Amino acid sequence: MFTYRLNSCGVKYFIFIILTALPQVGTPNPTMIPVVGALANVGNVACPGGSNVYSSGQVGTVAVPAGCGHARIKAWGGGGGGSIDMSFDYSPKGGGAGAFVDATVPVSGTLYYEVANGGAGAKNSTGGRCNSAVPGTPGGGYGAGNDGGSYYCGGGGGGYSGVFISSASQANALVIAGGGGGGSGGGTGGSGGTGGGNGSHNGIAFNATGGTGNTSRGGGGGGYFGGAITTSPNRAHGGTNYIKAGSTTNSNTGGTSSTTSVGGASVGAADPDYVANLGKGGNGATGSTPLTAGSGSGGKIVIYWLP
Repeated sequence: MFTYRLNSCGVKYFIFIILTALPQVGTPNPTMIPVVGALANVGNVACPGGSNVYSSGQVGTVAVPAGCGHARIKAWGGGGGGSIDMSFDYSPKGGGAGAFVDATVPVSGTLYYEVANGGAGAKNSTGGRCNSAVPGTPGGGYGAGNDGGSYYCGGGGGGYSGVFISSASQANALVIAGGGGGGSGGGTGGSGGTGGGNGSHNGIAFNATGGTGNTSRGGGGGGYFGGAITTSPNRAHGGTNYIKAGSTTNSNTGGTSSTTSVGGASVGAADPDYVANLGKGGNGATGSTPLTAGSGSGGKIVIYWLP
């Protein structure tokens, strides 16, 4: 620009243009300040924090708050129901306890949650016939009677507690706590919900449903994979846990199995969000008909929002 021949009049004009185009020192430019401020706030929304708590049987969706990219999720699976033993040859067996999972996972968009119900205790009518024990939802298996149920009745499997991206599917799973297996009449107590989740107890792909009890066995627990029904030992197994790869695992604890008429004890009891009897297995029952064994306790989910 300095190659031009400038006369004195041209120089004065050029300097005049520069001085009037620039803001004066110490004087804010009203057209520039809002633009700069808007650019500075792009993508800089702070995560509000806080938590959401969901109790047994609740199902729904929740939007991830703006600015939050992670969530710490705690989940307790439901307990399995207890069995009935009318033979007096064996003691009735309790259901297994639901598992406990605590993990910090990446989140976005909308989350879908399902909180476990416990499996129903075995029930029979006058004359000893068993009624099929209703499972805990979601995913628990039905308990069964002994070929018409004159002596033994199995408890229903406990449901799983899970959080998913958008909807419940294996591909969308973030965290799942398995439910406990129902107690098996004339056999062994239900297994607790199983930590891990890398394998299947019975080859059931996700709908996560536990096996249905046959003869005197309880129903399997719900989970990432549903719990199997085995004959040796005569047992209903708990469903498996799951934590999405790339997450931070704080706890991946299997539920307590039952070996007596007392249901499996709750796990995760040292956690500050625990309340009494979360996921506990139901107690077995024996005596005169009609009888109803103890039902398993329901689960819980707590979500803490993090940046």
